[in-house]
Amino acid sequence: MSGGRMIDRETLLGRCSGEVELMKELLRDFVERCDGERRLLVTGDEPIHRRAHKIKGLALNLSMEPLREKAATLEAKAKEGQDTEVELRELLETLEATCELARSILDEESDE
Repeated sequence: MSGGRMIDRETLLGRCSGEVELMKELLRDFVERCDGERRLLVTGDEPIHRRAHKIKGLALNLSMEPLREKAATLEAKAKEGQDTEVELRELLETLEATCELARSILDEESDE
């Protein structure tokens, strides 16, 4: 999966009414939340379907479709009581990759 599709920058910028600073603020907030989201997914302090649902909403708002898809899949399987080991691992990997891409977008934007 190419990084360009993990975060749809054009759509996200559109959601921010073209305001680059707002987009950067949202991406910074996302990056700051990544470690906490990973920890909450792994520790099981909250039912996994609820945590996946929250990540799904966050990803939808930030135009992160692959992350939204992985979270939706995990949420559905967890609600059905199915084994979610594979889906959890895939969500964690996608979360990490999306977080790294958000960092690189922030770096690019600060260079301009």
